[in-house]
Amino acid sequence: MWPNKDTEAIDLGFLGQGIPLNYSEAYGVNDLSHVVGNSAIGSFIHGFLWRSGQMTDLGALSGQVASEARAINNTGLIAGKSNISPVVWEYDIANPNRAPRIQQLPIPAGFSPPRLPL
Repeated sequence: MWPNKDTEAIDLGFLGQGIPLNYSEAYGVNDLSHVVGNSAIGSFIHGFLWRSGQMTDLGALSGQVASEARAINNTGLIAGKSNISPVVWEYDIANPNRAPRIQQLPIPAGFSPPRLPL
């Protein structure tokens, strides 16, 4: 992340040891310089929240193993998905010690998730 055009970039880091490689990518930043994106943990990808030099694993819905964080606003909401389910995480913008909470969003009527080939 570049705080401004006159400073060096800040390396956000990784959530954990990735297999086969360490990996992270950022997708969104808000006006508070809080960043969301994805990072490898083992052979899975998890969404993360980065703020004040700390990367937090956003986790996934119960029983699911992967998540992605794509957008963040200034009021403490993060949009993304857990496996294929749409989710939002809510976090306390003033309290970095409070863990973000995940909530599954309803899937619109008539929507069918894509099927994987057998």
